[in-house]
Amino acid sequence: FADAASIVVTFASTGGGDLTFELVGLGVTPDASGNLVYAADLAGLADGAITTSVQVSDDAGNVTAPVAGTSFTLDATAPGAPTLGLDPDPGADGTDLLTNDPTLTGTAPGAVSVNIYQGAVVAGNLVATVDVVGGVWTYAPDGLGDGAYTYNATSLDAAGNESGAAALTFTLDTTADVGGDLALAVAATGDGVINADESGAVTLTVSGADFADADSIVVTFASTGGGDLTFDLIALGVTPDATTGNLVYDA
Repeated sequence: FADAASIVVTFASTGGGDLTFELVGLGVTPDASGNLVYAADLAGLADGAITTSVQVSDDAGNVTAPVAGTSFTLDATAPGAPTLGLDPDPGADGTDLLTNDPTLTGTAPGAVSVNIYQGAVVAGNLVATVDVVGGVWTYAPDGLGDGAYTYNATSLDAAGNESGAAALTFTLDTTADVGGDLALAVAATGDGVINADESGAVTLTVSGADFADADSIVVTFASTGGGDLTFDLIALGVTPDATTGNLVYDA
């Protein structure tokens, strides 16, 4: 290197956009072993099969033939972002993102795996990396309590490139009776028997239900003689009593 006027390293891609680096002009000097070490930025090089070569010229105008270096494949292009949704949204409205099952799923074409982040896309929020099978991925969060959650998902290709993120915010609600005090009372005669005259209008009272987000409140009368009856009070338009907050219905 002592009398080298130029040392040109070339990266040539089958995808085009070859790059050259002239190490003398870049001020690169030999290390303790006498080698020139340089961290090249390949951002301008197209993906593809890469061949490398080095060529040296001196002050007298002598130029060496190019000497081949290491060959490799460059893949610096991230895949597209995955899709992200609930699998499925089992709530009353399949699009309200209110669910009792937090399982996430989506598609990720061109990816081998998907990173799952609980919250923003930062290393400390990475909770799982799941495989993509047939273009589809699934992840079942564990140990979540009821409440609102935001997840982000990114695709990873075989080279380790990570895509932009797809985000999803949903509310997990796994408890139908929040207060644990759901109760049903049926008005009957003192002897516990409802006769034919009384059976046409039996007053039932439901208390302790979480009426605010109830999709259905079903009362069932089951007889040992058969002919069970069910009444969905929400579907019947029954609303809470203004004073007690109970649902009262004459069945």
